[in-house]
Amino acid sequence: MLEEIGSARSDILSDDWILPQGVLIAALHERRDCKRADWAKEKNLKNNKRFMQIIAAAVGCLVLATSGYAQQLEKGKVEATGHVGLALGVGTRAAFAGTLGGAINERVFVLGEFGYIPLGGANISGVTPGGPFEFDSGGKILSFMAGAQYQFNSQRSFVPYAGAALGVVHSSGETESTVGSVTQNISVTRNDFFVSFGGGARYYVKDRWGFKPEVMIFAGKDSFVRVGVGMFYQFGQ
Repeated sequence: MLEEIGSARSDILSDDWILPQGVLIAALHERRDCKRADWAKEKNLKNNKRFMQIIAAAVGCLVLATSGYAQQLEKGKVEATGHVGLALGVGTRAAFAGTLGGAINERVFVLGEFGYIPLGGANISGVTPGGPFEFDSGGKILSFMAGAQYQFNSQRSFVPYAGAALGVVHSSGETESTVGSVTQNISVTRNDFFVSFGGGARYYVKDRWGFKPEVMIFAGKDSFVRVGVGMFYQFGQ
């Protein structure tokens, strides 16, 4: 702490100027907040890099696998899938999705999808001359899409596909601030039309279930990319 004070003093004081104590304290707080922000940013980057390495390792293991069931979807089969991954373009956030659909022939698969991206939040509390204060914020993105996938010929244990969908993306955010006994809430919501397109592959571990690495681009008012891996199960014929 003494080193920070000495460093801050040398930065903001000169032989010709002596700043008021309040200005010095404000400068110290600003210096400390900048260091905290840099530390938080570095930690976030490390976590995101680690998460991407896990996804890449999982996809790599699937690519290198030599066993599996290479097959096409059959007409009448129903498939349920759960996805987990990252959303890029809205910061770097965790992303979750679930799809349910059916094959209308060996090439075309129609589906509905629900997606969820938590935007995180902040919580700050302290004491002011007017009494204790607290600030909370948070938000989320929900997507409701309907579309289709086209399956290509199988490649060993993989069946690659391209897909596209149309739907609505609902984004919302909320803040709540309390100072003393006074609380104020602010909520913002928005619904936008989006188009998504991209592709992936089905890797069959058994004849009815397996994994789906996938990349989808969501194009709308604020475009973003979702990268992830899903697990699917097929039932029916």
